[in-house]
Amino acid sequence: MQGVKANALGRILRIWQNDGRFVNLAEAHASPLKTAAANWLALASFAGRFAPAGSALLIDIGSTTTDISPLQDGVAIPEGRTDPERLISRELVYTGVRRTPLCALLGEGVAAEWFATTLDMYLILGDLKEEVLNHDNRRRTVCDLRRRRSAVGSNAWRRPRNQYLRPTQETGKPGLSQAGVLDRDRAGSRRPAASRATDNICLGR
Repeated sequence: MQGVKANALGRILRIWQNDGRFVNLAEAHASPLKTAAANWLALASFAGRFAPAGSALLIDIGSTTTDISPLQDGVAIPEGRTDPERLISRELVYTGVRRTPLCALLGEGVAAEWFATTLDMYLILGDLKEEVLNHDNRRRTVCDLRRRRSAVGSNAWRRPRNQYLRPTQETGKPGLSQAGVLDRDRAGSRRPAASRATDNICLGR
């Protein structure tokens, strides 16, 4: 916030907080928990304009997390406000399109290493385009991604679909206990048979 102030050149600043208010810089500094990570509520408040009557659900999927925001008559009605509260209420899910390590989603029986992320799976499924390099300076081609994926543990990809995608039942709130994008490679595969036949070649078996 100090950086914003330094570049504001004397302009009046108002900071959005997770209680749905704009406050001045001094008040924002005095209540950091309300100030930090409030962008999800800004989007939910804006989206409410498009659902002015009745109930609605906003799902914002990013590179690292997914925000699930219930709306009622155009107003956000979250159970949690801070990140810890929203994690408990399942309104904040640490599953994204790029940075989520697969071992965090697959649970026991796989290597607890950052060998592959959800970005790898979206690329393999054809939902995203191939990239030149990733964080470890390896090419993100489909063949290379399958090779990294195999390092996580091949048995994980033979699990039933319901072990990956489970609706939240204990809280009754919208949320996911696991990611549902990971098993499309095996259950309900979208990949052509010819592509699946090249797995052994790519994995070097």
